[in-house]
Amino acid sequence: MYKKFHLENDINLISHHDLSAQTGQDIPHTPTYSRVSKVRSTLTRLNHQPKKFKLHQEFTHSDLKVNEYQHKTESVKNQTLRHLNIASEVVTKTKRLMPYGAGNQLFNIVSTKGESAIRSYISSYLFEQNPKPEEPIQQIKQIAERAIRFKAGNCDAMEAITFSLLTTQNLSAPILSAFDHDRDHFYTLIGDPKDPTWGTKNTVVVDAWHPFGTVYTLRQASILNPEPDIFFQHPPSTPAPNSIATLFGERPRTVHIAEIDLFAEKQGYPNVGDDLLEYFYETSPPELCRDERVGTKDPSTIYKDNNGVSQTFDEIPIEFLQEQKSTLKTADTFLEQHPKWNF
Repeated sequence: MYKKFHLENDINLISHHDLSAQTGQDIPHTPTYSRVSKVRSTLTRLNHQPKKFKLHQEFTHSDLKVNEYQHKTESVKNQTLRHLNIASEVVTKTKRLMPYGAGNQLFNIVSTKGESAIRSYISSYLFEQNPKPEEPIQQIKQIAERAIRFKAGNCDAMEAITFSLLTTQNLSAPILSAFDHDRDHFYTLIGDPKDPTWGTKNTVVVDAWHPFGTVYTLRQASILNPEPDIFFQHPPSTPAPNSIATLFGERPRTVHIAEIDLFAEKQGYPNVGDDLLEYFYETSPPELCRDERVGTKDPSTIYKDNNGVSQTFDEIPIEFLQEQKSTLKTADTFLEQHPKWNF
């Protein structure tokens, strides 16, 4: 459900080379929307730490589609609190690398006027058409590389980036590339819920697929299976593979909007904009895209370690805050007027 965005017709995808050739040049990328423009200015400064705000203080619980803010305290190990902090930084970095967001999240589809969906679809299609490496870690790297070029992706693309970033942290816990069959959803875990050292209480979920980035323990996840399938495991206290370590130092060419529109035109789809958004609404089954804005039961949950240090993990950098507030109004207005997607 969550790995791919559906387009009705099977297609012969135009290759990246053909797209560049038909536009006449390898065009430098120019963002199409204000949110993307602001975020892109930070892509070469992934370690920049702007002022942050708390989601539960800036948005109502209904804005985030959660039941209520209870401000409950969850006791965790010291190490778990550290992992939550690292996970929060990784989710923010992933969102800066993927400014168009997920191709099957209604919030992102509406806010980018369909661009997140069509970028994600082309990226996924190209991955499926190309030979896949035998080693899982190289498959993850390949997905992450393509996602970074397209600046959008579904849960598998988001997970490839978060997993790759985490392997560079030399954590003393296993890093798991997890798949939930019930949800058809990929995400990363720090710790192992089957290992009593961690359990669901001290295993951290790292999932940048949701439009509003939060991190949380598996025990506090809203609807995830506590025993997911594991696609790949990076051992604790192990350096990242060389191919992953160099991944984020590279500056791959970004696919330009002119190339995306050229692809759409050749397949008979509208260009990115209101017409493309309406096309998706009319032709795509609603169950293939979701409006899940956070992955935790309650963003106001307070995590407290053995030393009494406590904090919530629903921070939003100032660079995203005003854009998300503006996008929230646009998305909710669209959903009110389009009942098939408003569920």
